[in-house]
Amino acid sequence: MKALVTGSTGFIGSHITDKLIEKGFQIRCLIRRGSNTRWIPKHKNVEIYEGDFFNAESLRSAVEDVNYVFHSAGLNFSKNKSDYHNVNTLATKALAETVIKYSSNFERFVYIGSLTASGPSSSLTNPKTEDMERNPVTAYGLSKKNAEDEIIKLTGKLPFTIIKPPAVYGPRDTAIFEIIRMMHYGFAVHIGFNDKYISVIFVEDLANAVTDIINYEKTLNQSYFIADDNYYNWNYISDVFKKVMNKSFYIKLKVPDSLTKGIGKSLENIYAIFGKHPKFDYDKGLDFTQQYWTCSVEKAKNDFGFRTRYSFEESMKITYDWYKQNKWI
Repeated sequence: MKALVTGSTGFIGSHITDKLIEKGFQIRCLIRRGSNTRWIPKHKNVEIYEGDFFNAESLRSAVEDVNYVFHSAGLNFSKNKSDYHNVNTLATKALAETVIKYSSNFERFVYIGSLTASGPSSSLTNPKTEDMERNPVTAYGLSKKNAEDEIIKLTGKLPFTIIKPPAVYGPRDTAIFEIIRMMHYGFAVHIGFNDKYISVIFVEDLANAVTDIINYEKTLNQSYFIADDNYYNWNYISDVFKKVMNKSFYIKLKVPDSLTKGIGKSLENIYAIFGKHPKFDYDKGLDFTQQYWTCSVEKAKNDFGFRTRYSFEESMKITYDWYKQNKWI
C-alpha cells in the first residue's frame, strides 16, 4: 500500500508518517521546496517529493499510484485571513480533485481537520458532536470548516474520512510547548476568572486513530472527533504539569478575558509596524477565552473502537521528558 502524506515535516504529520512506516506503508511525503525535513525518517519506504498545491502538474505527480492520502498540511498562523482560505481551503480542494482525476485504485482520503471548524460548545454537559451545527469563531476555524465542505461536496466521487482533533500535544509540538515552558519556569497563566474546559488529544493516540480508521468501512464518508474521554480545566492541567515537572509550587497568573483579546489586538498592531504578525493575535485571544472547547468521542468509539492508550498524566510526562531530552527546556 502506498500513502501520500502532506504536512509530514510538521508536528502531527510527522507522527502520522512514523505510524504508517510502522504499519509497512510505502510513504510519499509531499513537502514545500526548502522545508526542514528533520522529522522525516531516512527509511527505505519513504520518498520525499517537493511539490506545490497550486501547480496542477506537481499535484498530479504527487497523487499518481497512491492508495491513500493523509492530508495534514495547513496554515495555523497568518497576518492575512485570505491566506487561511488559500492554504487550508483551496489547497485541500485542489488536492482532493486531483486525486479523483489521477489516482487509480484509490481507497481513502483522510483529512486532518480541527474542532475549531465546529466551534466551542454551549456548556460542559453539551459537548460538540459531529451532527451539530458548525459555528467557527475565527478565520482559521472558518477555513477548516470550508475545507470540510469542499471534501463533502465530492461524496460519491472521493472516498474520505474527516478527523477533527481538539488541542493536540506531544513531542515535537511548538504551540502548547510555550505553555509547558512557562510552567517549567514556575508560571501558570489562566485566562479569565471562570473555569474553562477543553478537550485534548495526545499526538500518539491521534496518529493511532488516523491510521486505524482506514480499516473500517463504517468510517467511509464520515467525520469524527478524536479526543481524550475527559474534559480538563486549567487548574487541573496546571496541577498535572506541576506533578510531572516535580515542582513544589508555581505562580498562578489570571488574565481577564477582555485583556487577553486586547493583548492579541495590540500585538497585531505592534508587529504590523515591522511588517510581521504575532503567533498570538486577536483570533487566538478569541480561542483562549471560550469557556468550552469540548467534543464527544462516542461516535469514534462506536464506529471503529477508538480508545486512547495513555492517560493525560502519562502522556504529559512523555512530552515533558522529550522536551528535556532534546534540550528544548
